Amino acid sequence: MMCREDPSRLTDICRQAIYFQSMSGMLQCLDAILSDTTVQIVRIKNRMSDTYDSMRSGGYRDISLLLKIDTQETRTLGIAEHIAELQLCHVLIAERKNCEGHARYRDFRDMRGE
Repeated sequence: MMCREDPSRLTDICRQAIYFQSMSGMLQCLDAILSDTTVQIVRIKNRMSDTYDSMRSGGYRDISLLLKIDTQETRTLGIAEHIAELQLCHVLIAERKNCEGHARYRDFRDMRGE
């Protein structure tokens, strides 16, 4: 179990994806997120990088951000320390993920113990 029975280690209870028609749109979005002072990046997995070994994810590619949002509203709600996952995906890859690809990726990831 990834959280090792420690709920503070849960990182994807809140997960959302944004789909892009182009890589330039994906990079513009990433730049906007990185420059937002209310966003704290916890981790970035850049599965779109040329140096990323796509065999590690069964061929799947995206940019996965773990992040916190610190605003007056999130502090009032008591969720400023909550870690959410945001996936930046190209639509062509997402179409394959939504077919049989995600089940294959999940099986592959589970087999690796991730």
